[in-house]
Amino acid sequence: MSKYSCSECSASNIKLWRESHSIPILKCAKCLGEDNIDEDGKVQSKLFNFKTDQIGSHVPAVPYKDDPEAFYAYTAVPDDSVKWWISLPSKSEEFNWSILSLINKHEAITSK
Repeated sequence: MSKYSCSECSASNIKLWRESHSIPILKCAKCLGEDNIDEDGKVQSKLFNFKTDQIGSHVPAVPYKDDPEAFYAYTAVPDDSVKWWISLPSKSEEFNWSILSLINKHEAITSK
């Protein structure tokens, strides 16, 4: 599943989300601006008093086993694929987000 990586920071081997009902652009929790995510990939709902695996309008990106570029509909993911997604880390602990931020700022300044 080589293309299963964040479209913004290229993080891989972690949980990713996709916009619901659109072309799948994969993003990690950090790039979606969500820092308070648990290991199951859940965050506190902003509307209700429960945790959800949706981040805003983004749903878990769970690819088909036989076609890693196609994704299951949110309510149609088979149990074994749900278990696979939940087993992934919610965040990349090895990735240094402050360094990425500095690189992005440097690129923005030097590209002017």
